[in-house]
Amino acid sequence: MNQSQRLLALALALALLSLACSDDTEPQLARDAGAADAAADAVKPITFPEDEAPHQEQMEWWYYTGRLTTQAKGVYGFELTVFRPRVAGKHIHVVHLAFTDLVKKTYACEMQVTGEALPTQPAGGGFWIKVGKTEIKGHAGKDNIKGALPGYALDLALSAVKPVTLQYGTGWMLVGSNAPFYYYSYTDMAATGTLTAGGKTEAVTGKVWMDHQWGTIGNGYAWDWFSLRLDDGSDLMLFNVKREDGKPGFSGGTLVSKDGKATVLKAEDFKVTPTGSWTSKATKTTYSHGWKITSAKLKLDATVTPLLADQEFSQSWMGSPTYWEGLCDVTGTRDGKKLSGHAYVEITGKTPKL
Repeated sequence: MNQSQRLLALALALALLSLACSDDTEPQLARDAGAADAAADAVKPITFPEDEAPHQEQMEWWYYTGRLTTQAKGVYGFELTVFRPRVAGKHIHVVHLAFTDLVKKTYACEMQVTGEALPTQPAGGGFWIKVGKTEIKGHAGKDNIKGALPGYALDLALSAVKPVTLQYGTGWMLVGSNAPFYYYSYTDMAATGTLTAGGKTEAVTGKVWMDHQWGTIGNGYAWDWFSLRLDDGSDLMLFNVKREDGKPGFSGGTLVSKDGKATVLKAEDFKVTPTGSWTSKATKTTYSHGWKITSAKLKLDATVTPLLADQEFSQSWMGSPTYWEGLCDVTGTRDGKKLSGHAYVEITGKTPKL
C-alpha cells in the first residue's frame, strides 16, 4: 500500500467520526459552557447561500434519508450521504447509499470512494457534487439527488416544506474539540421522482430529511441519532453522544413544529430507553434495536420500531466503521392524543481503533 492509499484509508476510517483533535489536550465537550463561550467569539455564524457550498474544514457531509411510496403503495427507505474529508490538504469524496425495500423485506448498501475530486459550483450558489453514479445538487431548499447501486436507483426532486433549521439553536456546538461543529437541516422536504427496484422503475412520492454538517469532532466517540417525522406535522431530532473512555457524553435535540419553529432540547428534556437489541451476522456488532422516547417537556411518549431487522451499513474499507441506520415506525401519544409517524435512526457500535 502506497502513502496516498494509506491516507485515503485513514480518511475513510474517520469519515463517520470526523478527525481526531489536533492536539493532546483534553477535548472540551459541548456541555462545557466556558469553552463554548470562548469559542463563540471566533465562530462565524451560518449564512445562506454561502454556507450551502463546500467548506475547507477537515470533515463535511451532506446527508439525506427518506421514506418513499409508489403508486402501488410499495414502501422504500433510503440513505444517501456524501462525505468530504480533507487529507494532506486535498479533499476526497466517499458516498454511502442504502435502500430498505419493504416490498421484498430486503436491505442493500454500497460504499463509493474517489480520490481527490472538486465539486462544481452552481452559478446561483449552493452545491453540486458528482461521485460516480451519485449526484447531489441543492440551493435554498430545492435539491436534486441521484444514486444507484446493483438492483436499485433513485432520482428525486426535493422541495423544502419548512424553513431551514439551525441545529443546537445557533447552528454550531463543540463536540470533543475546541473548534466548532456546524449543523443545519431541512427536516421536511417533499420528494417526487422515480425509484428503480429489481429492474422496474416507478414514480414515487415521499418525505426526506436533509442535514449539512461540517467542522471538527473529537475522536473516540459513538452516538445514537434519531429523526422522527410525526403525523402532527412536527419533526424531532435527538442525539446521544457516547465516549469510549467511560467519561460522560452529552445529549440534545431539536423539535421543529408544523409551522417551522425550532425548540432546542437539553439532555434533561427527554429520555431514550432501548427496548431490545440486534446482533449483526456480518460484523458481529450488537446494536440497540427498538426504543422508547419520553419527554415531559414535549408531553411525548413514543415507541420507535425498526421495520426491518437488518439495516446495517456493513460496507467497510480499511477499518472504516459500520453502523445501523434504518427506517422505523413511530407510535405513541403526545399531550394525551394518539400519535404515529416514521423515523430514521442511526446507531453506531464501537468507534474504530486507529
